[in-house]
Amino acid sequence: MVALLALDRLAASRILDAAVSPSGNVMPAEALVSTALDRIGEGWEQGDISLAQVYMTAKLCQDLLDPYLSATAAVPDGTVVLLVLEDQHQLGARIVRSVLACAGLAPVDWGSMTVDHAIARVLRDRPSIVLVSTLMLRSALLVGKLTRAIREAALPTSVIVGGAPFRLDPELWREVGADAMGRTASDALQLVKARSRRAA
Repeated sequence: MVALLALDRLAASRILDAAVSPSGNVMPAEALVSTALDRIGEGWEQGDISLAQVYMTAKLCQDLLDPYLSATAAVPDGTVVLLVLEDQHQLGARIVRSVLACAGLAPVDWGSMTVDHAIARVLRDRPSIVLVSTLMLRSALLVGKLTRAIREAALPTSVIVGGAPFRLDPELWREVGADAMGRTASDALQLVKARSRRAA
């Protein structure tokens, strides 16, 4: 976390390389980054870290993790989709995607999109699970529009949310009509597994 806040690319790279197991398993490195970013997010929520620092550290993490995330990419299976709602910052979503892929699950990555675009895609493709990542409160509140559209269409699609606004307000996911909330990529993995078993 210190290396990230200092934007010390060399030090952060060395720490990340050391976290990758000899077998090439990158999940420990991803867990390390997730923990660091969670702490940075908490610092932002408490007013100790600026939003600019959040963006810059996340961008640094994305650059450092890119080679590992690309190496663990899997072929999408079409049942689980992952999207970032009205935000261009996709590191958290990419970590979730990679963790799921390492566990044998392969979400379709829809990238960043508006809530209206997300609604149109969900109604068209009818995925079983939608993982939604948000960074700002405004984006988190828009999840309510997505979940209402899903309910009105009577789709069995589950919506699982994550991101800083939901960590700051543990009840926000209920307020926007989501089915569950994950604080970490590991949470997302367990939630997807549980709902996949339930749907089977």
